[in-house]
Amino acid sequence: MQSGDLEMRLILIGPQGSGKGTQGKLLQHEYGWLPISSGDLIRARIKNDPSFDEKYGISKGNLLPDDIITQMIKERIKEKDCEKGYILDGFPRKIKQAEVLDTMIKVDYALLIDVPDKESIKRLSARWQCKGCNKIYGLNEAPPKVCPCGGEVYQREDDKPAAIKKRLELYHKETEPILGYYEKQGKLLKVNGKGTVEEVFEKIKKVLGK
Repeated sequence: MQSGDLEMRLILIGPQGSGKGTQGKLLQHEYGWLPISSGDLIRARIKNDPSFDEKYGISKGNLLPDDIITQMIKERIKEKDCEKGYILDGFPRKIKQAEVLDTMIKVDYALLIDVPDKESIKRLSARWQCKGCNKIYGLNEAPPKVCPCGGEVYQREDDKPAAIKKRLELYHKETEPILGYYEKQGKLLKVNGKGTVEEVFEKIKKVLGK
């Protein structure tokens, strides 16, 4: 199968640190499906309007109200670069959001990248990001003080221990129930998220039948 041959509306599900963002980029390179990260959308909004974070406490690990994040996703998937398919990362996080999404689009699959909490904490605690190009540095690449692009490398507030713990608690409480929602629809796929990036990607391609 060549890149762009098949449209796909895929949801990536998994705890923080499961590698959804990395795998989304690999899927884009392989098949042309555009990764859409709710976290990236939110951070872009905060960059333009810092009061947005102050209002909702995003950097403290809080989630946006359903209506606001749903509207942000709805507007994004209407853009032209989504016409050949896309991958949603970080949305939906709750059954209510999944139900609303089903009124907006036809989801092809929901893919769970599963890793234990201990592994999530280990990965996130070691994760740093460039403010310029958004490159992620982690366990396999020590973060420099300055990225090759010239941007400052920093640790996000939501990757610090207290916020990580809260984010994982929210994931288990609010996001895990949607696994059953998609399983009942026959759309849930699962892969073990432990292993190298390349190993996990091969698992994903296998369950997608690619």
